[in-house]
Amino acid sequence: MKALSIRQPSAHLILEGLKKIEYRSWPTDHRGPLLIHTGRRKDPLEEFTKRQRAAIPDDLPTGCFLGVVDLISVRCVCDPDTFEIGYEWRLANPRRIKPVAALGKLNLFEVPDSIARLAA
Repeated sequence: MKALSIRQPSAHLILEGLKKIEYRSWPTDHRGPLLIHTGRRKDPLEEFTKRQRAAIPDDLPTGCFLGVVDLISVRCVCDPDTFEIGYEWRLANPRRIKPVAALGKLNLFEVPDSIARLAA
């Protein structure tokens, strides 16, 4: 199974179904289940909307696998202000798993079968 490391609180918002799009600077051909890993660092709360901030608890776990989403599409997008190209990853069907402590990696990465079975 493929996994993606995402900083908190974005990982939490994705698994709550409140964040359905993840922006990346690179595309992927992968579609289907994607295990969500949360990195050890957190993003500042100021980067999130008031509605999103209201749904973020203080004690978010970090450095672990937290759940699974389905990656349903990837679309190339261009920022109209900077003309930078990025990719919009559309996510659906979030489901949580019991947290499993683990180190993450950059980009998409394969997880051991023992962890993938928890997400099945």
